[in-house]
Amino acid sequence: MRAEGWRRLWLVVSLILAIFIGWYAYLLLPTESRINRNYDSRVEQLTRYLKESSAQENDYPGRGEYIASLKEDIRKENENLPLELAALPKERRETLTTAFGIWLGLSVGMYIAGWLIGWVYRGFRNKAS
Repeated sequence: MRAEGWRRLWLVVSLILAIFIGWYAYLLLPTESRINRNYDSRVEQLTRYLKESSAQENDYPGRGEYIASLKEDIRKENENLPLELAALPKERRETLTTAFGIWLGLSVGMYIAGWLIGWVYRGFRNKAS
């Protein structure tokens, strides 16, 4: 196969990589709804633990500290939600930049590996007289 055929193969594989990496980055891309869903889930779980602990009849050692720590965790979740939402654009940009960097690194790496293999192969070929 000529060099042009190898370049075309590299281009096709690079495009396929771009599609798969782009799709995977899209799945990982942070969204406001995902942040809100995670927040709701964490607060719901902490609230359930708090209700269960408060409803218990027996007073076990450390119960007061446990309840206080649950209340503190809920307070921290309420404080962190606006911060997480404010950081969303930066996280999205970082995710996309990372995905692009991975694609670019793999594409350039494949090109260099192919060029090196061809270079070594040409070194073993007989010279035409």
